[in-house]
Formats: sequence, C-alpha cells, structure tokens
Amino acid sequence: MLVQAYDRCVNSTTKLSFAYIDKILGKWHQNGINKPDQIEQAETKPSKSATRSRSYDLHAIEQQFNKFD
Repeated sequence: MLVQAYDRCVNSTTKLSFAYIDKILGKWHQNGINKPDQIEQAETKPSKSATRSRSYDLHAIEQQFNKFD
C-alpha cells in the first residue's frame, strides 16, 4: 500500500511528499481499501460527482445559442 501511495505521489507531484502520501492512505482507509488489488477496483468506479445530475437544462442553453445564428 505504501509503494502504491508513493508511486501516485511521485507521478502526481514529481517529488516525495509525506503529507500527500498520508492523504492518499487516509482516503483509502476511509473508503475501506486495505489491499493493493482494491485500489484499482475503487478507482475504476464512477465518482459521486460524475454520477450527479446537472442542475441546468442543456437543451434550453443550446436553444439560446441557436438564436444567435
């Protein structure tokens, strides 16, 4: 788990940051991830923000823009 967190830290920040590694490990712990094979499974699930419905009507916005053509 430490190696995975270290790799993600260095790939994201290009330097060693123990604080960053701690945040990664804390997030995994919070999500019940305690084995390396669970990391990849958790990262392939869609995030809650990706599945939220939008708060605007895209069709109505497109119609507004089409009025300018």
